[in-house]
Amino acid sequence: TKAASIFLVTTTPMPPDSLSFLEAEQKELRTIRSFFDTLIRVYNSDKVSRHVIFSSLDNVRQISIDLSKEEGQPFIEPLDDGTICAHYTGKARGGQYGLKVVENIPDLSLTLVTLPFLHSNFLGFAMPLPNEAKTQWTIEAAFGDEEIDMFSTEDLSHLIPSILDDRSLYDGYNVKVSAERMKMSDVATVFSDLFGKDVIYNPLTVEEMAVLPFPNAPPIAQMCQFLSDPRSAHDLEVTDAVMFPKKPQLFKDWLLTHSDNKAFEDVGLAVDAGPILSVVVFGASGNQGTSVIKGLLADTRKRYTIRATSRDISQEKALAIKALD
Repeated sequence: TKAASIFLVTTTPMPPDSLSFLEAEQKELRTIRSFFDTLIRVYNSDKVSRHVIFSSLDNVRQISIDLSKEEGQPFIEPLDDGTICAHYTGKARGGQYGLKVVENIPDLSLTLVTLPFLHSNFLGFAMPLPNEAKTQWTIEAAFGDEEIDMFSTEDLSHLIPSILDDRSLYDGYNVKVSAERMKMSDVATVFSDLFGKDVIYNPLTVEEMAVLPFPNAPPIAQMCQFLSDPRSAHDLEVTDAVMFPKKPQLFKDWLLTHSDNKAFEDVGLAVDAGPILSVVVFGASGNQGTSVIKGLLADTRKRYTIRATSRDISQEKALAIKALD
């Protein structure tokens, strides 16, 4: 291809697509290295100047090793196969390889876009799940009570073109994006406010989360431990600057636009309670009664049959209430 701009996204082939987390990490790393090796070969052939943006993640394994040396104790315990957050580390190692192979070729530029916790995770492992009676929904994760960086993949549609517009500024740069930092307890409150349901956050230990019955729980538990550490923080100000004048999407706005997602309906979050067919308002001609009636009539989500009572149905206020129908 003669394309001068490339956005590269890779997927970690986690089990069952690989035999182990280690194999998944190594497979992704080989794929990324193969891309950059091919990039060099193609450039040597056609001499086309190119800018690559690679969607990366943090090198959690290397960060954990460095911090463990500083602190004299393990920061994140590796799994039995020696991996630490395999779905992050493989991408990060690939990005570091890319930076190394293009650094002495002026016509080839590489920008890393390192993503934090994505809002879309609330459609997956971080989905609030109901109790048997569906009276309360719980987010279970090992984030403790810490704020974590969040971002929406939809914002990549603004972020990537902005980086491409200023190639020289972002050449060799790692843009660690973030739209906001939130505690999971605050996330639960946003869910409650939007859906009108009781949603809470239950902070798990890493060990408790690692044995939960969902795919790839152990490396995801490691991820949560890493993201909840303040030293994993991404750069809010840089993100705002890159996306200017567009503002990154906040979680409350993301949830509003995705509130009709079938995943929320499947767990009973998006299902409204049965409509109230009949409402009796006593003292309907008073200020409070009139206000309630107007509010019910203005609610387009449901259709109400309203019975209004008044001491004197012939008085002007009572007739005005009747005229609202």
